[in-house]
Amino acid sequence: MQILAIHPEVSRTKVGVWDSGILYSNTIPWEEQTAHFLQNEITEWLHTIPIPVQSLQAVAARGGYLKPIQSGVYEINDLMIRDSQQGQYGNHPANLGPIVGSYFMELLAIPGFVVDPVSVNEVWPKAMVTGCPDMIRNSYGHALTIRYVSRMAAEEQQISLETSRFVVAHLSTEINIASVLGGRIVDLNNANDEGPFSLERAGGLPFASLLELCSKIRSQEEMLNIVLKQSGLKGYLGISDLQEIQTRTDEFSKLVYEAMIYQISKEIGAYAAVLKGNLDGIVLTGEMVRFDHLVDQIKKRVGFLGPIMLYPGDQDLCALVNGVIRILNKEETAEIYPKESDNYGFYHTEKRFVI
Repeated sequence: MQILAIHPEVSRTKVGVWDSGILYSNTIPWEEQTAHFLQNEITEWLHTIPIPVQSLQAVAARGGYLKPIQSGVYEINDLMIRDSQQGQYGNHPANLGPIVGSYFMELLAIPGFVVDPVSVNEVWPKAMVTGCPDMIRNSYGHALTIRYVSRMAAEEQQISLETSRFVVAHLSTEINIASVLGGRIVDLNNANDEGPFSLERAGGLPFASLLELCSKIRSQEEMLNIVLKQSGLKGYLGISDLQEIQTRTDEFSKLVYEAMIYQISKEIGAYAAVLKGNLDGIVLTGEMVRFDHLVDQIKKRVGFLGPIMLYPGDQDLCALVNGVIRILNKEETAEIYPKESDNYGFYHTEKRFVI
């Protein structure tokens, strides 16, 4: 079984070809963030691997900011492509996934799918209430990886995914921590808005101090650059290389590093409370999980909540491929976009003022 996987990200695009258990992969840095550029780069790379392009059977693409939908594997269709192009629900490099995927679908006459896009929203409606009627929480995050490692953890525990109860921490450049009930992400933090600070992102911030900082910054774009790219470990220490940070011996570097671990652990505890502390385990995944000291410190703080399972490194391409394999093997049926999430109506609820 040969599957082309395409995973656009902020600073790069990961691409791979799955060939019956072997994953050939490559990373494409952005020179220009366009579908045309990506199509050409992927085409050139495909001719460098020992897999005939004509043997590809399907395309698996990352989906970006689409209409809030249920989890699952979706056929790439015209409406999905249009919503991705127009950025009606937000702009992100992941929006190029369905667009570039459709190019290879047409070129090779093969089916194409998106697996658990960024816009999966199955959180409980009560988790979307902020306390301010003018704002809601949204559930944008790494649904692709979170659901994939939940599936693997259920298999490791020899339990059904449909009855499983996990807290999953995706620890990478951005941090998502989620409560996953029966394979459904019922609550998680949007790393752009809240949660622990990470390598470059600020996470949740004190409200009054944030307003004061905004008043000093000239534009929204500059402010977003500060909190999303120039904060976290990078903001405090000038670097976002976790390996180098762990070698530093000065007290301030150690304090900031320990503070990040402290915030991650505290957030895991909060999302365990969402599931009333009744857990089958805590699942840690992402590039940070490659660092033993960080993992050990998290275990010391949250190990009392249940067994901790580790899936270190980048799982994105495997998650895309795994989803499409389930469709090709007829273990699942592909969904038709848009399949609106149960709480989609929450986005359109008018404010109710009680006097």
